[in-house]
Amino acid sequence: MRKKISDATRQAMARPDVQDKLRENSSPERKSLISRRTREALAAPEIRQRISDRTREAMARPDVQARIAQGKAAAAQKKQADGEKLSGELVALRAVWAASGAQARNAFLGEISAALPPKFEMT
Repeated sequence: MRKKISDATRQAMARPDVQDKLRENSSPERKSLISRRTREALAAPEIRQRISDRTREAMARPDVQARIAQGKAAAAQKKQADGEKLSGELVALRAVWAASGAQARNAFLGEISAALPPKFEMT
């Protein structure tokens, strides 16, 4: 969710000196310098340790745990919905495939392999 920009911020952003500073900071050279400094800072062991400590602390918070659980539930629901989209024919084919023995499956794969052009190979 995006936060609304206040009127004061909007007015400040419209000032010519602020626009110049924004242009200066968004130049490719400046971005490269910033990203190099960021990479160097993040590579420092003490920074990496501080990040992992903060991550561990955040992961232990109940609101974060609730968001993680909500995300997992949404992913499971989507997976179930995607599974329900399978056509009845595919479900029936899966059932027949599971019920048939290995010999019947191999024969079926042999028929498919024979029908394919030579550049395709079944593995």
